[in-house]
Amino acid sequence: MTKLSFTERVILSIFKSKNIIHGKTKLQKYIFLLMEFNWETDYFNFVAHRFGPYSDNVNNALNILINTGLLEERYTESDYGGYYSYEITRNGYNALKTDVQDDLIEKSAEIISKFGSMTYRQLIKYVYSNY
Repeated sequence: MTKLSFTERVILSIFKSKNIIHGKTKLQKYIFLLMEFNWETDYFNFVAHRFGPYSDNVNNALNILINTGLLEERYTESDYGGYYSYEITRNGYNALKTDVQDDLIEKSAEIISKFGSMTYRQLIKYVYSNY
């Protein structure tokens, strides 16, 4: 396996504390908040979007993690159209152990501890209100 990019390591670090994430938008917001709370530089080039900050870099890295088998993506139909869910795989856990620094995992755990129990709407409202 090739070396993970910084963005790929950041995404995987989120899954150490939250094995399944329901919604691509939620994942984008967790990464955005992780960046806002920990770095002065926007490594991910977030831009304003319909549902708050969005990063093509995060989306591209997410697709790489899915295509390399480190994350699994599922689509679920719902009354409002449907949503994607993401779950870390066994290979993803192995990559976490070998390729993701402990301090990054700790920073991600703080974000999930603070925001991980919020509903989709609560998370969007928080981001809109504060950024």
